[in-house]
Amino acid sequence: MKVSYYDLFDMIAEDAGKLLSQAEQSPIHPENYSPDNTITAVREKIKGTDIIKDIEPAAGTNEPFPLPHSVTHFAVKENGNSCTTPEIIFDNGVMVIFTKEDGSGWHLKKGETLVFESTEYPSEINAVTPDKGQCVGFYYVFNNTLMRKSDTSLRELDLKYELTAEQDGEYYICLIGASSDPISLMEGKIYVR
Repeated sequence: MKVSYYDLFDMIAEDAGKLLSQAEQSPIHPENYSPDNTITAVREKIKGTDIIKDIEPAAGTNEPFPLPHSVTHFAVKENGNSCTTPEIIFDNGVMVIFTKEDGSGWHLKKGETLVFESTEYPSEINAVTPDKGQCVGFYYVFNNTLMRKSDTSLRELDLKYELTAEQDGEYYICLIGASSDPISLMEGKIYVR
């Protein structure tokens, strides 16, 4: 059977139309978005952790919160005024939360800055841009609430995230894999400045 480009295009367009129709029925489609549905879904994903008890509500936006597939805690090794983060590997959609050795976060006063620094191993999978890293999303937990304010590293190998406390409280730094490939980080450090 011989198929012309026009026939092939028509078949692809028909399949794309079916997929779009299914997407429009999805609860995460922007027109069908309900903040409670997304927050409930995130709470289900994170209910195994006692670090996150709530999620900051979306102030006047329908933007869903990125749903992690899983949540993993990594304890840092405390070294005086700084802490060493372990070498880690995590996948797309996995949330990593750094804790102190006892499982607590960092108690900051308003205006203090919590700094995370690490180096990403270059991606061996991506032949288009060798010697680049993968995308990493940075989030934080404040007094057991996962906050929506975020930042993203766009394929840099040297990662640095600075979180300045807007008020006194306990803070945790979180990473979310935002790439199709696994993300490998060398030992890093977290310190208060």
